[in-house]
Amino acid sequence: MKTPRVRILTLITGLVAAFSIVTSASAAPLAWPFGESRSPRDPALALLAKIDTLKVSLVGEDENNLLVKIEIEAATPYPGFTDLTLVGRPGKLNDRIFAFEARGRPPQRPNTDEAPETVSIGGTYEGAPIASVNVVEVFAKENCLAYSLAEKKEVPCTTRVLQDEEM
Repeated sequence: MKTPRVRILTLITGLVAAFSIVTSASAAPLAWPFGESRSPRDPALALLAKIDTLKVSLVGEDENNLLVKIEIEAATPYPGFTDLTLVGRPGKLNDRIFAFEARGRPPQRPNTDEAPETVSIGGTYEGAPIASVNVVEVFAKENCLAYSLAEKKEVPCTTRVLQDEEM
């Protein structure tokens, strides 16, 4: 049975997560993370446990200014993760596969006895080389989901880099 303090902390965490989802959905488009102004990955962000769903689409009215919209549902290893985000993942140049990692900031005092929490992460990205984006992959600790914009369907993940052995 949860103590009142644990219930309050769980409620606050849920409200923060809901607020971040609402604000990210209504926020201005994010910069495509594979450009030249790419920032380093925050080492405090940990991979989420598992990707449950992946939706990728091109949005916009003008074909010259299309945005890439990515939405996922994922499971955290345990409740309390904040700063949920998709981080660009290093890969091969010119393979037309753009890979992301689902990451979040773990709580300082994790309660690893509680069940994983389902969270939503998404973003709309501007500046993507639409003609070069064939597949979008999103990785977590346990799995990877991929979507082909060319075929308009889910496809198997094919990217493998050295860091996979360290996940």
